[in-house]
Amino acid sequence: MPGLATSYFFTTWATRMDEWVAAIMIATIYPQSLLQISIYSFFLTITSIVCGAYVGEWAASSSRSRLATLRSSVIVQKLAIATSAVLLWLSYYYFPDVNSFAKTALFCAVIVSGSMLRLANRASTIAVEKDWAVVICMATQEPQSIMNAKLRRIDLICKLAAPLAVSLVAIPLTVPETMLIVSGFALLSIPIELSLLTKVYNALPELQTRIRTFPTPTTIPNTSSPASAVSITPPILIEELAPPPLTLYQAWKKYLNHQTFLASLSLSLLYLTTLSFGPTMITYLLTLSYTPTFLAVMRSLSVIAGLVATYTTPVLLRNLGLIRTGVISLWSQVASLLPVLLSFYVPGNPGLQAFLFFTGVTFSRLGLWSFDMVQMQIVQETVVGEEDVGVFNGCEFALQNGFELASYIITMIFSKPEEFVVGVWLSVGAVGCGAFVFTVFAARRRARIIRLTENSPLRQ
Repeated sequence: MPGLATSYFFTTWATRMDEWVAAIMIATIYPQSLLQISIYSFFLTITSIVCGAYVGEWAASSSRSRLATLRSSVIVQKLAIATSAVLLWLSYYYFPDVNSFAKTALFCAVIVSGSMLRLANRASTIAVEKDWAVVICMATQEPQSIMNAKLRRIDLICKLAAPLAVSLVAIPLTVPETMLIVSGFALLSIPIELSLLTKVYNALPELQTRIRTFPTPTTIPNTSSPASAVSITPPILIEELAPPPLTLYQAWKKYLNHQTFLASLSLSLLYLTTLSFGPTMITYLLTLSYTPTFLAVMRSLSVIAGLVATYTTPVLLRNLGLIRTGVISLWSQVASLLPVLLSFYVPGNPGLQAFLFFTGVTFSRLGLWSFDMVQMQIVQETVVGEEDVGVFNGCEFALQNGFELASYIITMIFSKPEEFVVGVWLSVGAVGCGAFVFTVFAARRRARIIRLTENSPLRQ
């Protein structure tokens, strides 16, 4: 459905622009320190941890129409971007004293706006990727892996182009003025997105019901056999059969005992990193006198590698299968990050240091995005039912944010630019742990399949 893809593009584009320019803006207001950007990211992440499961359940709930859920998420998201931009602009121009109460109060307000943006973005992501996309695939008989690749491609294109666009706009302007342009785009895109979502919603009767038809292993096409047919399981009326809401303890217990938990944990471990073009690494690289435009180009190269992965992964899935592709993706990421670690131990050669650092980070995106697509499909094939989908994805988001939170705690403790290497060591170790955990998951899954095959009546 082009309308859904276009709306997803607008949402993702605005988010990626804000993500980039907000980091540069905070680094401009608080230069030569990773502390403030780490505090900002810390509180955004902890908000997601506390509210992640509830946001997931809300986004997947049948108590309101799908359109109302997604429209609410989009509006809150865009208003949060605009509010954050105005607050940072005021802080920069009218409160130059870093230690003043007013500047601190504005910074706290920026954190609140950023937290609202983070939650709204999570809700819209779950609604689009885990619900709307699944329903559309079942209605149109489009393979789920193809839809996943399209959505990931949009995200990567926005990661590629949005920072470049912001950096080019910022050349004749100041960073605060660029922030206002980003907020203007976010506000202007609201009516466009709402119109697109309404058209998609009205065009597909399956979306208009409050019946949540989630995929089962039989409803998702077998990617290793493109000719396999899509069978649609009879839908279940959630309103008639819905159990009482789960407590936080019950939700996490269900998640931790799920057969796919280890695969989810593997992906979540990758969030314990300082080696992504996020706020912390951007701020660190700015302290090394790299320009925002250069960093935008480097980030774009990194995103291109991820974009390539959206094309190569479906090919690997057809030839190697889901689990083997996941194992190869993770261990290739480990190998790619070793030169990054080495770059901190090549003194006196800035050119070689930069080459090792940026090359390693760039190539690691191939494995990262490939595994992200693999893990998404594993969840789609094994997590069924409205309650399970909402709770599993909500808890997974919360766990991912937990590891992300840990990375910000590290840079809060080691906030001097010269201490950034500590985070690099921990980042490489986390990826290694993720690769090991998924390898264990793959071995257990293979053993379970062998047991089922041996006990099959057909072998008796």
